[in-house]
Amino acid sequence: MGEFLNIRNINNILIIQTAFLGDVAISFELIEALRFYNPNILMDFITTPIASDLIKLNPLVNNVFGFDKRKSHRKIKDLSIFAKSVASNNYDCIISLHKSLRTSLLVSNIPSKYKIGYFDAAFSKFIYTHRVKANLSLNEHYRVLAPLNVFGINYYEYQIGNYHLNFSKELKSKAEQILQENKIENNFVVIAPGSVWNTKKWGEKNYAELVKQIELMGYMCVIVGSDDDSEDCNFVAKDTNALNLAGKTSIEELMYLISKARLVISNDSAPVHFANLTSTPVIAIFGPTSPIFGFAPIGLDDAIIENNTLKCRPCQIHGGKKCPIGTLECMESIIPSDVVRIVKNKLNSKFYARI
Repeated sequence: MGEFLNIRNINNILIIQTAFLGDVAISFELIEALRFYNPNILMDFITTPIASDLIKLNPLVNNVFGFDKRKSHRKIKDLSIFAKSVASNNYDCIISLHKSLRTSLLVSNIPSKYKIGYFDAAFSKFIYTHRVKANLSLNEHYRVLAPLNVFGINYYEYQIGNYHLNFSKELKSKAEQILQENKIENNFVVIAPGSVWNTKKWGEKNYAELVKQIELMGYMCVIVGSDDDSEDCNFVAKDTNALNLAGKTSIEELMYLISKARLVISNDSAPVHFANLTSTPVIAIFGPTSPIFGFAPIGLDDAIIENNTLKCRPCQIHGGKKCPIGTLECMESIIPSDVVRIVKNKLNSKFYARI
């Protein structure tokens, strides 16, 4: 790698992460660490259009650019035009947290003296001036800090889990109005039953029973998800008093609602990482995936539910559309009472009350 760069000499940096929402949420860790080690650094960020609103919540980021890799910026010509518009900011350094060919092409089109990427990124040898390896034995919240190696920083000593979030008055007012109109006070639980991957879903029937049990404990439930999750969320909300907000909130509104919740219950999906950003306790249900891949929640009050007795686990790092052996036992073997028991322990604990 050669000599270490001096992070104090980096004035203007561009971070790129265009993966899933959960990955973008975890990239907050690098944003915070860069500012910690250089209080004067200016940061811009390239991410997907849907994740742009998430990054905009962090006041440490100056400009957020939405890179529409699936549509408007899919063609090489459009990618080049996008890169040229971003390049006008004259960056000292680019850090890419994504390894795809498209991201490497994007980086190659943006001039910068230093370009930091992963060894296993597409064409990394030709694109990046400095390459790093992620320690796969670590949680992703530490792995995302691997670029700090270039600056000679021992990121193992960095205190993860401290984030800046800035909710506007207008956003708070709108979200509070949603809660007030539905007669929901701060003692509510957020339920996130959806996932991009079918095998990562615990199941609508299980979540429906869980909501009913939580309501018997005296807590309201707010069900969240995207438009694609609406069918599952509608089933879960049926015959309950839960507020179903699937497809009805922006990312910023969802983040604020999560910040006000007593607890979040989710599959191994983005809401787990949203909860960590807001320091809201979370119960994460793992099926085909596993915490050993590095995407476990990091809060001291967080809990993980999984079946560790199955020889077929872990199945895949992201899960899949179908169970390879046709049983989905990793999820079917987790029953509502398993989750309810942990929920009761959490909500009834005097150490668990949110202030």
